[in-house]
Amino acid sequence: QQLGSGSASDDLKLYGSLLSNLTGKVHGVLCDATGETSRELTWKQRNSAKKHAWGAATTIGMLLGHSHLLSHFDDSLVESALLQFFRCIQLHAFINEKVFAAAVNALAALPASLWQYISTTNSNVTACGLATFFNFLESPQRKAASSYQANVERLAKSFILIANKRDFCQMFLLRESLPFSIDFLYQWLISCDVQSSTLEQVVDAVTSQEVEHVIDVSDIQIFLSRTAQHNQLVQQLVQQDESMQSVTSDDEDEL
Repeated sequence: QQLGSGSASDDLKLYGSLLSNLTGKVHGVLCDATGETSRELTWKQRNSAKKHAWGAATTIGMLLGHSHLLSHFDDSLVESALLQFFRCIQLHAFINEKVFAAAVNALAALPASLWQYISTTNSNVTACGLATFFNFLESPQRKAASSYQANVERLAKSFILIANKRDFCQMFLLRESLPFSIDFLYQWLISCDVQSSTLEQVVDAVTSQEVEHVIDVSDIQIFLSRTAQHNQLVQQLVQQDESMQSVTSDDEDEL
């Protein structure tokens, strides 16, 4: 069916309405956990809301998996759903574990094409995701949810691949509400063997005026120093590898 036809258009409206309603169910449980809700829920109502949010998170993941449809919707609809998933991770110590697990599993199962699409929308989803993941991975509370660490680490790696300087700047600005140390970030980037181009973009963000008020000068200096040492080591290893290849090639020529 063509998207312009009546039936396909109706399907898209239904898809959008369903995504919005399901996002609202997850949002409701998060508001209840933080005390933002305007009314007191009974135990029965709260338990029912948790079950609905758990199922909603799973279904949202299935809907967002159809990333080829996303360009037909308002980006804010998709952004809102993803931000609720991130909040589930941020509030994992205060919400029902099944809701948290459903959100993490849904995020982990989303295709790379979705994240590529998100990177073109000029939203803060990538930055918020990175800040959320690093905050979770460094948090002592993570130990209680360690079974989900592997999925969160994979998500962080996926986001690093699509992030640019703007995303990293926004990520650093979010440290005020989602704290993580610069040292942890550096160690994580090196342990994941990120490309030098990615490291350069992080350096550009760290040293930009936009974030100078949220990062200590000493942290910036340490990050720059360690990055320079790392780049120097990588360059030495490349030169050694090239030298060994040259020797091997000469030996083969003599034979």
